[in-house]
Amino acid sequence: MKNYNKQITYNSQNEFVRYASDKGYHIEVIEGVLNDTYIIYNVNKELSIKGVKGRDFIILYTQFLSSWANTFHILTTNDENKVNEFLELV
Repeated sequence: MKNYNKQITYNSQNEFVRYASDKGYHIEVIEGVLNDTYIIYNVNKELSIKGVKGRDFIILYTQFLSSWANTFHILTTNDENKVNEFLELV
């Protein structure tokens, strides 16, 4: 199954993390300089984005835009190697 990767808003990221936390999903937080990266372990694949099939991992991350700002992204994947790539950044 292909990965799903899309740019999202800061508010969308916060709402997604809050919802996953409220539902009891295990969330790994990788602290960043401006913003954090979140890895959500979606074992039952019930947590998903509308119109996108659930995947084992949901990664909410940022990309550098300027010294004052980032863009926010969501990546859903079944590939544990992708998760390890983010974990190695720590």
